Amino acid sequence: MVYSQGAAAVINADEPTAIARRAIIKDLGTEMLVTERDPNTPDDDFSDFSSRVPGCYVHLGIGEMRPAGQHHNTTYDFNDACMPGGVGFWCALVKEGLR
Repeated sequence: MVYSQGAAAVINADEPTAIARRAIIKDLGTEMLVTERDPNTPDDDFSDFSSRVPGCYVHLGIGEMRPAGQHHNTTYDFNDACMPGGVGFWCALVKEGLR
């Protein structure tokens, strides 16, 4: 058996996290900011990217669990009603980052 280490842990950098936090509060409100959650394993390249350039991994929710399943599922039905909040967050993030 050969064990191969996957992606490293994602550790959010302080400054990008502060920028994202301000953007969420300004655009979506304090009640939408979730700072404590169970650890998870988003196995992607973000940990590699953020080891070179400080970053902040953000989870944008889509509301309640969809009856047809969540993303990465062939029956997934995207919740279009979440689009304005997601677009608003990204616009607010850019504005905060350019301050």
